[in-house]
Amino acid sequence: VYVYNISNTKQIGLANVVVSGHIQGTIENVVTHTLSTTVSPVNAGTVSNLPTGTTFNSGSTVQLTATRKFGYQFKEWRNIVDDSVISTTNPTSITMTSDLNVKAVFEPINTYSLAVNIQGGAAPYMVSANPAGTTVDGKLMYEEGTLVTLTSVSNDIFSFTNWLSGETTTSLPVPMTQNQNITAVYSALDFIAGWDFYHAGNSGRPADFYSTDENLSS
Repeated sequence: VYVYNISNTKQIGLANVVVSGHIQGTIENVVTHTLSTTVSPVNAGTVSNLPTGTTFNSGSTVQLTATRKFGYQFKEWRNIVDDSVISTTNPTSITMTSDLNVKAVFEPINTYSLAVNIQGGAAPYMVSANPAGTTVDGKLMYEEGTLVTLTSVSNDIFSFTNWLSGETTTSLPVPMTQNQNITAVYSALDFIAGWDFYHAGNSGRPADFYSTDENLSS
């Protein structure tokens, strides 16, 4: 016996349940129908159904949910047999009165790249983007209409000066309506660097270039 305990905000589906025992009375044949789902274009999203499974009693109500992937938006549900539109809402509920082969149709949306460059020797991590975006083929991509905020930070060595486009505020809003190429300009401050080549570094790691007979002070 399996016992499932879930909170009132969760759902669970059981499939292929087998009940064994003795039956008294008359057995009635229950009409069942098969549900098949697919996605168009391929890899544009995924489809889930609740209750789970592929075979349902006639008259059962099944909820279909389409989940899009980056660069696509949901458009409609279609019947693959006759290509008729079943619904344009997501999620949607269907009643199983016959075998159904349902297609979730997605359509592509424009995406643009965001390239962030650094001038002045600062490290790339000193400029962050929010939201983080999606990396596609090595490029940072965003869906059209996304407003990205670039934020620059300074440290004891590198000080943010301005964006190459002229703005001097540390935060720069970038509307993704086209491919964007943004440059943050830094200046290096005067500093003195010192090394100790006689003792181990952090976490017991020897300092870089540590040697007992080299790098000795004069």
